[in-house]
Amino acid sequence: MGHWWPKKSLRWHANIEWGTCTIDMWDDFKREIERQFYLENVEYLARKKLKRLRHMGSIRDYVKEFSTLMLEIPDLAEKDLFFNFMDGLLPWDEQELQRHGVQDLASAMALAEQLVELRRNGPSRQRPYMNDYDNGGGDQEERSSTQEEGVVSP
Repeated sequence: MGHWWPKKSLRWHANIEWGTCTIDMWDDFKREIERQFYLENVEYLARKKLKRLRHMGSIRDYVKEFSTLMLEIPDLAEKDLFFNFMDGLLPWDEQELQRHGVQDLASAMALAEQLVELRRNGPSRQRPYMNDYDNGGGDQEERSSTQEEGVVSP
């Protein structure tokens, strides 16, 4: 697949030189360029990748990959894009978007990006409260009982 476009570009240029390629309008030109240089199976492959795409790493990577793939599938309906996006999310993220009542792809993508900040600044990410026993000292028995109760001694 490494050298598919040089052959096509030479053939296309030759067709222009010989007068067998007549393009009068900009839309015709764009369509002809796409026909000559766009891989026939790009859309098919993008649909397969989109179907298999799952949010496994960062949400930003997922949104970026999803956006790239959706641009390669020009006729995919908004509802289908929204469904695929939501379906590929991790369960917690999908649940959060549903809880916020997201109904369209643009809102879902924007809120998904905000979830990164929510997680980063949320209570589960805060540094645990340190007590005197975290740096050593104190009685082992007393340390375990106060830590279990969540009590911090002065």
